[in-house]
Amino acid sequence: MCRQNPHKVQIPISITPPKQRQVQSPKTSSLRDSNSIQLSPTEKTNLLFSSSEITAATNAFQSPKLGNSSAWKCTLRGKTVVVSQRPFPNSTPDAAQFRAHLADLCKVRHAGIVGLIGAYACGSHMYLVHDFQRGADLAHCLRSRNLIGHTVLSKWIHRIRIGSDIAKALEYLHHDIPIRYVHKHVKSSGIIVSEPDFRAKLVHFGSHMLTCERHVSGQAETRRSGSVKISGTHGYMAPEYVTGGAITPKLDVYAFGVVLLELLTGEEAVRYVYEEKETVYRKISLVEGLGHVNRGLRNWVDGRMMDSYPLDCVERVVEIARVCVDSDPEKRPIMRWVSNELSRVLIMSEKWEEDMRGNDGITISLVVR
Repeated sequence: MCRQNPHKVQIPISITPPKQRQVQSPKTSSLRDSNSIQLSPTEKTNLLFSSSEITAATNAFQSPKLGNSSAWKCTLRGKTVVVSQRPFPNSTPDAAQFRAHLADLCKVRHAGIVGLIGAYACGSHMYLVHDFQRGADLAHCLRSRNLIGHTVLSKWIHRIRIGSDIAKALEYLHHDIPIRYVHKHVKSSGIIVSEPDFRAKLVHFGSHMLTCERHVSGQAETRRSGSVKISGTHGYMAPEYVTGGAITPKLDVYAFGVVLLELLTGEEAVRYVYEEKETVYRKISLVEGLGHVNRGLRNWVDGRMMDSYPLDCVERVVEIARVCVDSDPEKRPIMRWVSNELSRVLIMSEKWEEDMRGNDGITISLVVR
């Protein structure tokens, strides 16, 4: 496990050694206990769940999944939670180190982060238990036409508030806690938006940290892609991570810059358009398209906002996004700077909306195409 101080939290734990017996699939009736982290009856904890608890809560994994993910909304210990399945190394981790690392992660609490409650490690899979957050993910809010009971983000103030919420959450992870973490999975589908206040939270916190991917604190850490599998979502991965496997806070900064571009345009990070003349698919990247923004901002910004936004605020967010997705990580800002800048933009946007409401409800900006 990759953690600065594995002895910070001392909690006794025992590991049951692997047993030579037939193993059932975790998708069927039960989970196996061999090669998993377990507690004796006198060592029960709020952080570690048992195989029987996970199996019962998910109805032996026959309960409906949340979207297309390997995650289930269920009830554990009387609380509504989300249980998500993640790949896990075949080798059993050091029990004390795992417990200490899990304890640190479960202490992370922020208004912009869906909290980690606990976990269960079993063979080649780990099951993470997070708080349940009602809402829809940002990707659906921006692009789905079939949202039931959830409003498409048609107002600028909602979008900039979402951006500010996530920036503050990442600032907290990078700068404001003793053990500083890289989230690594920042993307629009990993952000939950709640109504009616349209506040946003990061999900999947702790997933890569507990599955033996490295996190950083202070110093940059680099891994070679030839020896460590590179995992991530196309369009959000920073160039240095793709080529060298480097995981630093600048990885989150880059991905957040892509999310800002999604908030501005409503488009996917990467999409493919079929060219009939050449009979090929052409890749359209939001990051690569930044070079054409100045040719027509109004045509570039999401039309569902009906040109109703403060132009100076939109232009400022474009520039913030531009520096966040710089190909050189050294030229990207830190998240504290990004958060502070977006807070200023949010204040300006709130003032603009208030002024527009006082002007007979007219909120249309005369933005030149």
